[in-house]
Amino acid sequence: MLSNLIGKMPYYARTYNGLGNAYLNLKNYDQAINWYKKCISINKMYEHPYYGLGSIYSQLGNYDISI
Repeated sequence: MLSNLIGKMPYYARTYNGLGNAYLNLKNYDQAINWYKKCISINKMYEHPYYGLGSIYSQLGNYDISI
């Protein structure tokens, strides 16, 4: 499970992105946003969480933020 990896690799951004993706698929946007932001805080150059955040904000109608 992804959450188990956090304890083993707390600075591995892809784990947090994976959790963000999982919550996005469940439409739990608050949790997805939190995990994507955590991913970005670890590795600002990793582009995938930005796509996830953009998708969420677009779905919520926050088009300015989504861009």
